[in-house]
Amino acid sequence: MESSKIQEEKQIPLCVDLDYTVLATDVLTEQIIRFVQKNPLNILIIFWFLLFGKHHLKKKLNEKVEIAPNELPYRRETLDFLNAEIAKGRKLILVTASLHQIGEKVNKYLGIFDEVYGTKNNTNLRGKNKAKFLIETFGEKGFDYLGDSRYDIPIWKKANKSYIVSNAPSLIKKVSRFNNFGDIIQVPKITLLSIIKQLRIHQWIKNLLVFLPMVMAHSFNQEKSMLGFIAFFAFCSISSAVYVLNDIFDLPFDRIHPNKKKRPLAYGSITINQAIILFVFMLSLGLLLSSSLSSIFLLIAISYILLNLLYSFYFKSIYILDIFLLTFFYSIRIYAGGIATHIQVSKWLLAFSVFFFLSLASLKRYAEIVNLSNSPSKEQLGRPYTLSNSILTLLIGVVSAFAAVLVFILYINSDVVVMFYQNPKFLWLLAFGLLYWLLFLWDIANKGKMHYDPIIEALTNKVSLGIIGFMFMMWLLASI
Repeated sequence: MESSKIQEEKQIPLCVDLDYTVLATDVLTEQIIRFVQKNPLNILIIFWFLLFGKHHLKKKLNEKVEIAPNELPYRRETLDFLNAEIAKGRKLILVTASLHQIGEKVNKYLGIFDEVYGTKNNTNLRGKNKAKFLIETFGEKGFDYLGDSRYDIPIWKKANKSYIVSNAPSLIKKVSRFNNFGDIIQVPKITLLSIIKQLRIHQWIKNLLVFLPMVMAHSFNQEKSMLGFIAFFAFCSISSAVYVLNDIFDLPFDRIHPNKKKRPLAYGSITINQAIILFVFMLSLGLLLSSSLSSIFLLIAISYILLNLLYSFYFKSIYILDIFLLTFFYSIRIYAGGIATHIQVSKWLLAFSVFFFLSLASLKRYAEIVNLSNSPSKEQLGRPYTLSNSILTLLIGVVSAFAAVLVFILYINSDVVVMFYQNPKFLWLLAFGLLYWLLFLWDIANKGKMHYDPIIEALTNKVSLGIIGFMFMMWLLASI
């Protein structure tokens, strides 16, 4: 009796969905992102394609954007389940709403499906259309089905057995009530840690720059501090939104980057749709906080967002210009902090910040270039840098470091320094500490030991932390 049941199960094919079932992403979404990445105005073309139907949109995008199956993230949990079914002698059939040719490419890469069916002939193979197709092909209750979303409910109802790939409690509860319920393939849920990593909260330390005008002017009170904190969280929200957007458009590169592939979106612990929701929420929060400060601060915030978009789509691929824009993104935080707290930012501080952050921006790119020596392609994916750019990038960064310290020394010798410091002689020690700290970081990068993010390196390296502590002590001694 048991053997006849097993034999019967073998004869019933297991039909499998592709998007968010076999894959940890959606092919159409991937193609839209890559098409818009080529040119932001392509989003208008997408809406034009959509006017002629979803099948037309898929067909046109497939003509303009080619996605290699090995570039896509796969659900390991699903593949393990399918391989176990193959071992039982089960026939597997891929049935996807993606174009038929995409399904064929995926199957050629995986090599586990006996047959492939996908969208073609103007029929979008999804939901009720897919259910109708499977019934016509295999008969009602003549197939088992593995899917992931509410669109699969009409299919599960007509299947012999229903299998679900999900971590959504409400959907799992609904499907598990079906009389033909088979099994659940649990996939990792989005966690608070994944959200924190995706938002790059450790990068919020950069936004402390909004407090620098207050610190340099030695102007502290409850009102200014409150305004400073609002400005800080406004930039934190906006910068996190920008990081999320950049990660969405950098997905193809991040997935094959030795370090960036561990980021939540590239790794698959956060889906593209979830990332878009995060982006919209953080951007809205940032703009709301910005508008509560002043119209000028809001204008600065909007300018920061627009420049970041231009950077993401165009300028990051232009050598040297991208370094200057990174420098601007640092310096604008200082200027915005002055606007928020009603403190005029001195020319000394602005001049220092330009050279100081130009050095750090160059350091970030130089570290990436040095790491290319370990890359088979010798080319920085998604960036305009090659090994031939190393010398010029090194010169820009090191010269800028000396220029920043020179501006600081000239400030120490100016008449205005006595207005803010009781013992300015200690600032000389701070200046030498600053120069040593910058050259120390450059030495690490030159040896190929720099983390791809200099901020993380500076805050985790014990020697770097010691130098930062020394400089802080010198500032305190100069101030009191």
